[in-house]
Amino acid sequence: MLLKNSQNVKMNSFLRKCFHQSLPYLLLICPFLLLGQGKLTIYAQGVKWHREVPREIDPESVIALNWTRFKLKQISDSILKFKNLEYLDISWNPNLDHTQAIEVISKLQKLKGVSFEFNELNDIPNEVLLLKQLKWLSFNNNKLKKVNPCLTELTSLEVLVLGYKGSRIDIGNKIEEIPEEFHDLKELKELRF
Repeated sequence: MLLKNSQNVKMNSFLRKCFHQSLPYLLLICPFLLLGQGKLTIYAQGVKWHREVPREIDPESVIALNWTRFKLKQISDSILKFKNLEYLDISWNPNLDHTQAIEVISKLQKLKGVSFEFNELNDIPNEVLLLKQLKWLSFNNNKLKKVNPCLTELTSLEVLVLGYKGSRIDIGNKIEEIPEEFHDLKELKELRF
């Protein structure tokens, strides 16, 4: 299913609420969602070109990419053609060279949020410092036991997700304490661990 015109799309109230409040969560709900300037384009799961963006899509109109479960090992510099990319979900890619990936995506100047969930990370790479402009970052559901203090240098960060504890579920990492330096993050509104 390919929808090109947002006027023809009627989102239910749940999706509309997610869309306005938290785009990264909408990306987790709709696995192949690309949002462009004034457009909503949804790609149904299972189509043969699911690993590449069709030629008729202008890369500069894409502001969100979901590359979960793509068995990525590296991220090519070709991602840089998405000059207006704001959100990137590269979860469920445990073989990804995260250091290399961060070095590449740090060149995306408009990037606001990245998800590294379910990537079997034991540590948060120091290269995350290259992503200073991020407002939203998730390392949920990895194998982290401690928080890399370098995260405290991401001064634009508003939301940091390191785990999730609900009334019936407890998923995430095995982090027991957060460094006191996190109090210095003035923009941080939400910290989950």
